[in-house]
Amino acid sequence: MFPVLVALWMGMEPALAMGAVPTGLPGYRVRGVALAHDIAAERESPYDFEVLVVSNRWRIDAIAHHIINAPRLKITAASDGECLYHLMHHHPEFTSVEVTPLPIPNWDHWLGTIWLTYCSAAYLASQKTNWLPLPVIMYALAGQPTIDVIAGLAVRQETYWRPHREPPGLPEWFVSLCPGEILVASTYGAEWIGERYLPPYEEGFTNILFRADSFRDISGWHLPREAVLEVWSTELQIEEFRKNRRKTLRDLLGGPIRRRLIVTIRASSMEAVNADIQFPPALSGGSSVKDWRWENDQVLAMVRHWFTNRLPSRAELLASERKREGYDYVRFTNVIRPFTPLPSRSRQNVEPASEAPRWPWIAAVVLAGLVVWVWKTRGSTLYERLSGSKQS
Repeated sequence: MFPVLVALWMGMEPALAMGAVPTGLPGYRVRGVALAHDIAAERESPYDFEVLVVSNRWRIDAIAHHIINAPRLKITAASDGECLYHLMHHHPEFTSVEVTPLPIPNWDHWLGTIWLTYCSAAYLASQKTNWLPLPVIMYALAGQPTIDVIAGLAVRQETYWRPHREPPGLPEWFVSLCPGEILVASTYGAEWIGERYLPPYEEGFTNILFRADSFRDISGWHLPREAVLEVWSTELQIEEFRKNRRKTLRDLLGGPIRRRLIVTIRASSMEAVNADIQFPPALSGGSSVKDWRWENDQVLAMVRHWFTNRLPSRAELLASERKREGYDYVRFTNVIRPFTPLPSRSRQNVEPASEAPRWPWIAAVVLAGLVVWVWKTRGSTLYERLSGSKQS
């Protein structure tokens, strides 16, 4: 009940105010630590990060201390306001890359919280609706520890926030409301299982809470020194499932909503800068790229390719059928085309798939049986056919 009361206290009008740019230095840089407390897994994991924001472009460089077999894995996320490049530098000569049409790294809850704290002003100011993607999807879908890129691209929720009154207009608070439908991650992003949560959550509840504090004036940029994001959800009743395996997913999610994840941001330094952000990011060595900027019959499609010493622009990929220079291979089919996000299709992945009508099949079977019966009883009167007897 606490998250619902918080959402009501914060107000129910979507904040759609435009951001502003102060005179002076065109961007800012923030360094600090992001600490994620996974309550469900009873684990805390830190991120050292550096953020650079210039106009609608931003870049996050982070060091992850929690990846198994990679105690200091370097991660880079960068966006031009239209799409996102997510790089994991496994080795000086190898990088894995995800490219998405959404400039929010929400499948990584550390990066998603850093983005919301310091990089989200331009994106939020440009929105004409409050039906928005989640900043973090971890535990937001039926309590699942989801880290799938496609789930982060597909899910939208009713969202409210209040921007700071001074530039760049970063959110002071941000809430996202689960509509009460049970969504689970799937190969198509997210799938509604056709059920709603048990009372009192069937009409929805607040599942993401964010608040930024201690704003400081840095040469005209007003930036928070601290921020906290919380994810609330019901918890799968695994012990109940072991006792009674006939229970449905709806029954297993019947418990009260609980705080499942807390991500805390603390800045150690903030400064205004005169810098530029290279986009796409520079790359050395080979990279395995998964590009989600495509669709197949209004379903997100991913194209895999390999590049050496650089990352391609979207224009280069569009021309890939005619020109194959600078990379080894690109897999395309004729039905894949560039992805263009449209507000009208925001909820297409959360509606249950309509089943094909069964009556044509039933009618066809009945008709076939009638034809066989008439053929076998040909030469008999209708009375004889119905009674099963034949007069001499």
